[in-house]
Amino acid sequence: MTNIRRSYIDNAEGQLHVLSWMGSQSDQPPLICLPPVPFGGRFFASFATAYEGQVRSADLSGYGGANPLVDAPTVADFTRAMSPLLAASSTPVWLTGFHSGALVAIDMAQSFPEQVAGFSVSGRSRIRGARHGITARLIDRTASISDTGRSVKRAVRVDGC
Repeated sequence: MTNIRRSYIDNAEGQLHVLSWMGSQSDQPPLICLPPVPFGGRFFASFATAYEGQVRSADLSGYGGANPLVDAPTVADFTRAMSPLLAASSTPVWLTGFHSGALVAIDMAQSFPEQVAGFSVSGRSRIRGARHGITARLIDRTASISDTGRSVKRAVRVDGC
């Protein structure tokens, strides 16, 4: 794994501070890591250096090098702020999120199904704007991956609030 690279991507709130790692195996799916509040993208540094594919993680709005928050954020606010990470990849990405980042990963997967190949989430979270009924149960949904036309079954256990 190469050293960490830092960059900025424009988003609705201003700029998103992005940390990137590029592994030696380009055939691995790209991965976007969504950190918990109040941490930044560096939260996933150990994990990212161990992964053999491309990894991007960004500071959530109001934390690290991202633009400051004006109001208390909702999951939808964080999703909107982080969504430019999806456009940075030419293929559908996998999302992983921990704690409040898990809620953002779920919301991104629901909001941008063509750009998300799958997701893995972990941790408990309470944050305004969380979609009701997605926590404390098994989510089992089938989604179509637009570039291959094949379906994959995704089952993700989300810890309860």
